[in-house]
Amino acid sequence: MTDQQFLYVWLGTMAVLSAAVFLYRTYRGRRAPVFSDFLVVGFTLAGIITLIRGLIKVIVTNPEIQTALEWDGTIAFCLGSFFGIYFAAKEIIKLF
Repeated sequence: MTDQQFLYVWLGTMAVLSAAVFLYRTYRGRRAPVFSDFLVVGFTLAGIITLIRGLIKVIVTNPEIQTALEWDGTIAFCLGSFFGIYFAAKEIIKLF
């Protein structure tokens, strides 16, 4: 994924999630989201997409990184990425 594609994916998912949070909160009668909520969505989505890009690069496409990290480094990198994705997704779910 090139940097331009990364920006398009990030902007698209940020717009969809921001609209979903806004509609869900107004439908449920809760307070409307403030600007900091949109920042949380933006930064956590960027983190998720970056971690997924890193996982794809390490696991699938780049054998040089795999040989440099060896098997234990690859496992540690994958676990760290999975936990990062999990906690970032948890922050987005908190907004609903």
